[in-house]
Amino acid sequence: MYSDPKLKSNLFYYTKLLLISSVALVGITSLSGCKKEPTLNCTNIDLTAPYDVNNIDLKKLKCANNDLPSLFPKEEVTKPTTESPWLSEVCPEDMAGFDDNSIFKCANATLWNALGDGRGNERKKAISTLTKAIKLTRNSTDKESQAKLLLHRALLKMSMGLEDGKLSYLIGNKFLIENDIDKAQQLDPNYTPTTFFSDPLKITNESLLNNWSGLLKTTDNTFKRLENIKNTQGEKAFSESLMGLVTVYAGLPLSTGVPQKMMQMFEESGCFPDTPGCGINPKEAPFATPGFNFAFAEVYARLGNLDKSIEYLTKSENSSNFEAWPYKNMVLTALKNPNQFLDKFIKQGPYKQVTYDMFVNQNRGCLMC
Repeated sequence: MYSDPKLKSNLFYYTKLLLISSVALVGITSLSGCKKEPTLNCTNIDLTAPYDVNNIDLKKLKCANNDLPSLFPKEEVTKPTTESPWLSEVCPEDMAGFDDNSIFKCANATLWNALGDGRGNERKKAISTLTKAIKLTRNSTDKESQAKLLLHRALLKMSMGLEDGKLSYLIGNKFLIENDIDKAQQLDPNYTPTTFFSDPLKITNESLLNNWSGLLKTTDNTFKRLENIKNTQGEKAFSESLMGLVTVYAGLPLSTGVPQKMMQMFEESGCFPDTPGCGINPKEAPFATPGFNFAFAEVYARLGNLDKSIEYLTKSENSSNFEAWPYKNMVLTALKNPNQFLDKFIKQGPYKQVTYDMFVNQNRGCLMC
């Protein structure tokens, strides 16, 4: 099996990208001002009332989240100012004579090169390359690497829909994106990133349908999977897995108890210095440290913890590569007025989902790190 050791600590990045990209699936299926349940009666429902996480009020959740979210505006993506560190390793147009391992290796470089580049035409070419690679390695016995190829193609399609405005990938996500993920699961049911990909998609779909009982079953399954990783793979793998899930799960309503539980688990585990986003910027994500520290600042703001939010904003500002980070002004603006940074979440109340109000969960899935 082809294995880049740096990618073993990148479950958090795979998961984050899927979670963020799945937000686009909500946007494209929504119409601003429309209701998920047009006949839902919310008269006399007090959405400021105290909540009990041990006795979740599904009716309040439905009423607080009955409006469909709007599609995020497309950001203009320009040619990178620095050369990609992956450029010399991408697959050539003609891969004749390549063995499976060489194809898996160059296809991996092709993915990260295209994600970092950001431009739609480069990502389109990369999708074509990965499609060729999938066909050429169809008889391989390395099921994990085959599954990874399919996930990579799904990531590229989602990134084009989310960041490059190619809405056809989002409109046809069931066939164009979810189909790749389903095939990856069939090829290697034990490949951890694939397993975690399914939960965020379920959460996105369930929240779109206003099905909070179904969504909470999915979060329960996620927590069980995390505990299994902790028990079988250790604290470091557990921490890395949490990092990939925190921003979306923390955006769920406070009244569900999910954001609080997710952050409690993270604080108990800690952030390992050699984990991308904690102390290093890997080749795959040159802005992981400023990006993830800002993401955690948003999570703590969402929880109403001003001191912790400022702490992580400051960590982001002091991170390596911060000055070159395209989104550094978000940090600087938040540091100037941290109370306003918190208020945008606090004003939503305890029953409202705020996943899509967080910068990292909008149209910056690939470019943020």
